Amino acid sequence: MTDPGWAGRKAVLTDRLEDKPPAVSAITLAHIMGPGDTNLYGTVHGGVVMKLIDDAAAAAAARHSGGPAVTVSVDQLNFLAPAQVGDLLKVTAVVAAVGRSSLDVLTTVFAERWNRPGEERQIVRAFLTFVAVDADGTPRTVPRLLVESSEDRAREAEARRQRSRR
Repeated sequence: MTDPGWAGRKAVLTDRLEDKPPAVSAITLAHIMGPGDTNLYGTVHGGVVMKLIDDAAAAAAARHSGGPAVTVSVDQLNFLAPAQVGDLLKVTAVVAAVGRSSLDVLTTVFAERWNRPGEERQIVRAFLTFVAVDADGTPRTVPRLLVESSEDRAREAEARRQRSRR
C-alpha cells in the first residue's frame, strides 16, 4: 500500500484522541558512531548526538499524537560523558507529559562499545517539547497521557516541573 503522506491523513489525525500510556509511543534508536561523527577533540560531536535525540523524541511525539509534531524547545540537555568512535549509542525517548497540543518527551542516551555489550554508560539526558500540528502546520489536540506506573508518574512530575521553569 502506498503511503499518502501527512496531507492524506488529515482526516485521520482528529480521530486519534484516545488516552495512551507512555509505553505505546516509546522509541529506542541505535547508531554506531564513526569517524565522520567526531569533533576536533576526537570525541563524538554534540550536534550528532543532539540530532539522534531529536529524531527519537520526534518519533515518540508523533506516535503518541497520531501525526506530525514539531520541536519547540530542548530543555535541560546534559552531556554527562563523551562518546567515542566505535560506541553504539542507544537513544530512548518516552512521552512524559502532555498538554492540549504539546508533548514533553524525556530522552536518555547510553553508550557502549560496539563489541562489548553490557558495559553501557549514560552519556546524555534531555527533555524536549513538541507541538502536534496538522497538515497546515496549525496546532492540534493530542491524546491525554494515561499514567499507569510510579515511573510514569515520576516522569510526568519531572516534566511538569521542567515546564514551569521554562
